[in-house]
Amino acid sequence: MLEIFSLDDDNNFHLKVTAVLGEYQIKMIVDTGASRTVFDKNSISLLLPNIEITLSNQVSSGLGTNSMVSHLALLPILSIGNLNLNDYETVILDLENVNSVYRGLGFEEVAGVLGCDILLKYGAVINFNEKSLVFSTSMD
Repeated sequence: MLEIFSLDDDNNFHLKVTAVLGEYQIKMIVDTGASRTVFDKNSISLLLPNIEITLSNQVSSGLGTNSMVSHLALLPILSIGNLNLNDYETVILDLENVNSVYRGLGFEEVAGVLGCDILLKYGAVINFNEKSLVFSTSMD
């Protein structure tokens, strides 16, 4: 479930997981330094065209900038490995800068970033040797 890939050399790694959003398989970067899980506005609009996306009154920082306009959306079904979330409220950002870098390096685009809100709340365990990400879904 967990893919470990190098961006440019043997000392620069990213983690990627496959998740299921509704009926679609998507790729997400695992970022233990991200405080929130976020999804790409363009990806969400294409995959879930009827979803309501509302402007947030908070400005997000990170991903190479200190001032990103953020939106909110309620995802009906999100599954990541053994974790199934229904009606998950998430932050929606424009991740074009991230996807532009990935495209330029020959990697597939991602639809989101899996952050610490989900990783911590659901007791995620990352095992690099086994290339696995497992959640303790009994935690609330």
